[in-house]
Amino acid sequence: MMLGMLILGIVLLGSAVVLAEPAPDKIGPTIGPVSVTQKPVLPSSTSSVGVAFTFKAQIMDSGSGVAEAYVELETKKEGMWTVEPMVRQSGDSRQGIYVGKSSLRARFFGRRLPYDITAKDKAGNVSVISGYLIVGK
Repeated sequence: MMLGMLILGIVLLGSAVVLAEPAPDKIGPTIGPVSVTQKPVLPSSTSSVGVAFTFKAQIMDSGSGVAEAYVELETKKEGMWTVEPMVRQSGDSRQGIYVGKSSLRARFFGRRLPYDITAKDKAGNVSVISGYLIVGK
């Protein structure tokens, strides 16, 4: 009788419901919309004349959440980029507004300036969007 109860117990345990692990996150964050504002920088004892930029983007990742974001500006000649971190201003790691700031000297006025916004999620997936702006306009 005891052996029968032991076997019944094993069978019942063997039929227990096992919850499946969530599917792995294989999709990078969604970036957009993006806005860029420009503001003149007047000369001072610590800076020269130039333009300050603020990049603002909504970045979402419903899987593992956003781990980091940054904006890259092509500032010298083709292939030379400056990287600036973007900080979450509001929301959470699954959906937030991220802001990054940079500035350039006056010699860039009127120049077409390419930029990339890159976001990486906690699973390591990366998304990039590209755009450009005209400095000083």
